[in-house]
Amino acid sequence: MAMSTLCQVTADEEEYARITSLMKGELDWRSSMNDAKREGLREGRNEASLDIAQKMKGMGFPAEQIQAVTGLSIEQITNNS
Repeated sequence: MAMSTLCQVTADEEEYARITSLMKGELDWRSSMNDAKREGLREGRNEASLDIAQKMKGMGFPAEQIQAVTGLSIEQITNNS
């Protein structure tokens, strides 16, 4: 009886460890996907800001106004536009 109980506890612990590992893997994957999505959005916003800065610079706006509109640094505006 004790051996039977021990085997059952061990099997339950193994199943718990397996399920916990699967859940951790799922959470890690979701976290990675969210990070990638955030990074992609950030890169997309930066790209759009650079495009706007380039257009504004072409229209003769001063760098300070472009900075106020786009949030880019003066260096980014002068180097990339």
